[in-house]
Amino acid sequence: MSRSQRWYATAGVVLTGILGAVVNLATSGFDMADRKWWLTVAAMILLVVLVAVTYFQTDPGSPADWENTVETEAARLAFEVKCRGSVPQDGYAGSLLQLRIRPAPAKVVGQLPTGRVTAYGGALSTAKRDDRLDDIADVYRRSTGWLVVLGGPGAGKSVLARHLVALLMETRKPDEVRIPVVFPLHTWDPDVEFGQWLAQCLMRDFNGLKRQGPGGTNIATALVEHGHILPILDGFDEIPKGRRRDALRELNHTPMPLVLLSRTEAYADLVQEGIALRRSDVIVVEDLTLRDLRSVLPTDTRTETGKAKWDAVLDPLNETGEAGGISALASPLMVSLARAVYEEPGENPADMLESSGRRLRDADELRSRLLSRFVSTAYRRPSPWRSENAERWLGYLARMNGPGDFAWWKLVDSVPRRHRVGAFLVPGAVLGATAGGLQLGWTGLVLGALIVAVLGALIGWSQGPEPERMDLKLSGRAKYALAQVVPGVVGGLIVGIVGFFLVGQWGWWMLGVAGALGNAVGGGLTGWARHRAWNDSAKPILKEVGLGAVGGAAGAFAVGAVGALSHASTGENLPLWLLAGLIVGVAFTPGAGLLAEPEVEVAVTPTALLRSNRRYAVLQTIMVTIAFGLVIGVFTGVANGVVFGCAIGAAFGVGAHAWGRWLIIGRFWLPLTGRLPFRKVWRFLEDAQERGLLRQRGAFYEYRHALLRETLAARYATNSHTRFWRD
Repeated sequence: MSRSQRWYATAGVVLTGILGAVVNLATSGFDMADRKWWLTVAAMILLVVLVAVTYFQTDPGSPADWENTVETEAARLAFEVKCRGSVPQDGYAGSLLQLRIRPAPAKVVGQLPTGRVTAYGGALSTAKRDDRLDDIADVYRRSTGWLVVLGGPGAGKSVLARHLVALLMETRKPDEVRIPVVFPLHTWDPDVEFGQWLAQCLMRDFNGLKRQGPGGTNIATALVEHGHILPILDGFDEIPKGRRRDALRELNHTPMPLVLLSRTEAYADLVQEGIALRRSDVIVVEDLTLRDLRSVLPTDTRTETGKAKWDAVLDPLNETGEAGGISALASPLMVSLARAVYEEPGENPADMLESSGRRLRDADELRSRLLSRFVSTAYRRPSPWRSENAERWLGYLARMNGPGDFAWWKLVDSVPRRHRVGAFLVPGAVLGATAGGLQLGWTGLVLGALIVAVLGALIGWSQGPEPERMDLKLSGRAKYALAQVVPGVVGGLIVGIVGFFLVGQWGWWMLGVAGALGNAVGGGLTGWARHRAWNDSAKPILKEVGLGAVGGAAGAFAVGAVGALSHASTGENLPLWLLAGLIVGVAFTPGAGLLAEPEVEVAVTPTALLRSNRRYAVLQTIMVTIAFGLVIGVFTGVANGVVFGCAIGAAFGVGAHAWGRWLIIGRFWLPLTGRLPFRKVWRFLEDAQERGLLRQRGAFYEYRHALLRETLAARYATNSHTRFWRD
């Protein structure tokens, strides 16, 4: 008999036996002196033990199967990275501008070991003076495999990183097993082991890499440990200055080749202290020359007028670009901004040299002027949003989310706690008051508002959950749905039996203890089974137990509160309690069993992740509403079941899921306080990406450059006293 056939047979037996036992108990009544009653309970326990034994004897798969799975996932990851690699170069003057690469001076190279060999077995040679952006893959292959790329602010390092990924994948040889992936270093705490952090980033940015194998190792960790990943580490200078030394020490201990990108001064300061990335070649992205500026800055070369208006700016420059105090134009970022701001026929580039009637003589001042004008220039084209509003919204995102990238679920946690508490407390109080007042009068209104308001405050105070990537999948999911029967049945029976004795002895308010115990056991069983069946996603078992206990306690406490406030009888009918427990346990089966991680080929984008988590949250909310509505209806009446089942489901949908919290904060509270648009939030972010203000990386957005993010954040801080404006 195959594994799936064994599952179907066992699940059929246990369901038939338990339902028959419940019917028998319900018809015979509660009589502890009746021998048949005890035999029926014993038969139920034996059936549960039987299915649990079968459940946990599932073959987790052989090591050979796991190795094949890892290799298959590596091939899929390579395909996904190659597809993502065809990314435009952020408008850095298009193909007209080719960054130059040269060997770094000795003062920023550090001490290198002798006898080095290249990563590909060739003769070692450093970058040539004429290497360009399109040569970066060859430069890397001529290196030791450890390469440091340095450059000034806006020099094009991030563009180079993405270009390196695209070229390495485009020219990938059959014997190359490493897959180049860009990792944002600002998210790394050097106290976290480097390989572990890489695995966390892979699971965050790609689908299908959370699945567990023998020993609890997931696919992402296996890819790192098996040498399938070439980390391209962008933004070393964005690590807090006090932690950079620890980061380099940790990187020196890793055996895997890597590419590190940093601002020159941040890396050179550590080299002067005697700390460098050993084994590495070091190259520098050169500043642009006057010839480069003359080739790319005139945006209209068809007429003499188009050239002449830029000649007034470029003629005073010498080859170093320092004369006239406008050396800021020597970086690709500033060239791109200058082109965008002054490309219109009515704009005069000479205006960039003056402000308020005085001539700008400082490069930083000119850089700030270009950056501050860029947002209004980007929204010069027709847009649904006013440019000043767009600048404030982008400024808020830049200021509240700190360095690096941001995501919709992280945005919720970036809101100060005192504001989050209020944002969740108020709708919680309204929900509790409405449900309690409808069914229980003034007492229910007051207590309902108080209880759910406290729950809302706790939700606002707590850290939001990571969004689960789940899609509803019917085909081939029957065995997973049946597998959830065991934890559901076991947990439900525990809640029914323990709740019967606790509520009968001390009243309805003790039902939360039974819910915590039953749900903790069910969560533990689920976690244990998922870790054994490595073809399914899994959380740590203790986390499953803890989440189960908290969720079970909250849900059971809500049911107990309704029972107490409605003065329902605690009941002396154990079969009724067992039936109620089974209803709750089995009702959660479809919600857990019919959800699967999206296919690996599905791209991880902000909107795709939100839609996936929304499906997960909605289905789980429906299951909770049905389960608790039925239980409350059994003990306190149908009307109570409908009203309070819906209220508990709504509270669960908001508090337990990233999408529910985003709904309250991102779609209501932030727009009401003027920090995001009321309409089309996602269209606004996508539009900002199309206008060159944002970039998308997996499920995250990041600003085109750190200088742009810092400028927007500073301008928002200056003008944040105006809270409300027209959308």
